[in-house]
Amino acid sequence: MAKSVLLRNNNTQPKVIWVTRAHDFTQTNLTELLERPYSESRLMKIDITSDENDESSIFESVDITDIESFVQLAKKYPPYWAYYLA
Repeated sequence: MAKSVLLRNNNTQPKVIWVTRAHDFTQTNLTELLERPYSESRLMKIDITSDENDESSIFESVDITDIESFVQLAKKYPPYWAYYLA
């Protein structure tokens, strides 16, 4: 069984892990894999479209080619790690 790892920033808040294009096959499997060991961190799935059936983590619908939207997202949820899977 995978061991849970808690990542925290200087404010003792759980760290945020970003995964872009979260609804493709590879990314879906990656997020499922990350949810086990990092269950106490905040796994954020980022994609241009949403999946109403996904209730497992934070989801943001953002076009990552729109720099202003992406900067706003980074300010709201600064990532500790980012998996850019375009």
